Amino acid sequence: MEIKTDSYINDSYELNSTCSHRSNSSDRSDGSYKSNGQDYTTKNILPTGEYKIDKNVPETYLNSEDIERVTDSEIYPQKRLMSIFFSKKIDPIPENDEERETYPFFHTNIFSRACMWWVTPLLRIGYKRTLQPNDMFKVDRNMAIATIYERFQSHYKFYLNKARNGYKEKHPDATEKEIKKNAKLPKLILAKVLFFTFRKQYLIACFMALLANCALGFNPMLTKRLIAFVEEKAMFHHLKVNKGIGYAIGATLIMFFNGFTYNHFFFFGMLTGSQAKSVLTRTVLGKMFKMSNYSKHKYPSGKVITFITNDLARIEFALMFQPFIVGFPAILAIATVLLIVNLGAIALVGLGLFFVSLFCTMFLFKKMFDFRIAANVFTDERVAKMREILTNMKMVKFYAWEDAYQSNIHDIRNKEIKAIRKMQYTVNFIMAFAFAIPNICSLVTFLSMYKVNNMGRTPSNLFSSLSLFQVLSIQMFFFPIVVGTSIDLVISLSRVQALLESEEEDNTNHNFITNESPQDIDPSVAIKVEDATFEWDDFELLDALEKKKEEEEEKKKIRRKK
Repeated sequence: MEIKTDSYINDSYELNSTCSHRSNSSDRSDGSYKSNGQDYTTKNILPTGEYKIDKNVPETYLNSEDIERVTDSEIYPQKRLMSIFFSKKIDPIPENDEERETYPFFHTNIFSRACMWWVTPLLRIGYKRTLQPNDMFKVDRNMAIATIYERFQSHYKFYLNKARNGYKEKHPDATEKEIKKNAKLPKLILAKVLFFTFRKQYLIACFMALLANCALGFNPMLTKRLIAFVEEKAMFHHLKVNKGIGYAIGATLIMFFNGFTYNHFFFFGMLTGSQAKSVLTRTVLGKMFKMSNYSKHKYPSGKVITFITNDLARIEFALMFQPFIVGFPAILAIATVLLIVNLGAIALVGLGLFFVSLFCTMFLFKKMFDFRIAANVFTDERVAKMREILTNMKMVKFYAWEDAYQSNIHDIRNKEIKAIRKMQYTVNFIMAFAFAIPNICSLVTFLSMYKVNNMGRTPSNLFSSLSLFQVLSIQMFFFPIVVGTSIDLVISLSRVQALLESEEEDNTNHNFITNESPQDIDPSVAIKVEDATFEWDDFELLDALEKKKEEEEEKKKIRRKK
């Protein structure tokens, strides 16, 4: 988008944009419409059909950088390539929630769900005019965060009570406060809670990913049959083409089924990721209001905001790709078997190289895990420093500590960038290696077959085997993304779980007792304290005790392993 601010005419300026709108309304033939009591005619439109932005009109000026976004919901007709095939009637914008349609996925028929036809009315409206916020579907009760949050809390409390009961059995003399403080959930129990919260739709996503990969792996079988039939037809002209047409139609249907299942796999994966992020955001924010003073010291607001903005975003993105792991072993097995059937034992040369390379990448994934942990440490430290500066800005200015703080933040940021850069180098190397290794494997296999195996050199075997190696290439392109997001998922869930397990404020001790009757209290006295005892937390001492406790637990784990 390019804004020319050097040609002002009557407090207006020109806006050049590829997504500009014509302002002629659908119900007026003179090319004008009214907004906020002002009449806009064709004088407000440039010869190119673009707006003249008026500073005094919020609908145009406040959104000059993004003309698709408007302050108020107004009708902005669109003229597109296929507009001549649509009626000129433009649907009105719903004025309130009662007029808005509920998210139709759960209320439509099975064919509409399968083919995503339920979204067609919204696409039709958006093709005629710019979509406004009120055009969006209302959230169905089954998808409401309140409903999902209740389901999430029920599963989370089940495992929390189970952990506390287990601690109570091991320590019968422990008080209720000690049980709440010391009972710990198993590692990554939050992943199990999320799975049971969204198990139905996430299992559908996993099943669709499995079917999509199976369809992609079986398609070269029909390709092999089709090529063999074409070769036979070239030699025997009297053969009918019925079988060949059947193979071609079958290959087309399998590719259609592959695209169909992939779309549903991504749909349910993205839906689960966005819902998981929303419910975890609400859970984290609710936890902030119940944390004790030491927990607030350990998890300040800046760190919690980092969890919400960074860690939960990684969880959302990772959940979208995790069903791919379910389908990866299936297509790996299909491709391995079909390659051995097509090429014979010589296919083991390329497959052996493929599996050796696959296991070598596991070491790099371990390094990625370490780099991510190191980057998170520096990120949290940098956020804490920035929060300290913003909180104590007056003291920083009074004592002229700007240079010292700038130097500290600069050093922390350099360490963070260094860790992130190492991780990105590793990710890029893995992706390049994963994309190249199937081609190298196919090259090695065909060269070995050319020298050793003369029986497998038929066009059908060669081209179907080449297709199978391309299938492996596609899988290896997604595999680093899936594993990388899995690492982010494990680390982010661990950090969020540690926050949710933090100590909460004990409200049972907040009892106010007075021995005086209301008649004996002086109304002029707001607060009266006698023989009171005050206490405050020594956070440095608590940090030292917490660190010592963690070291003792690590030593116990090492002893158990020995």
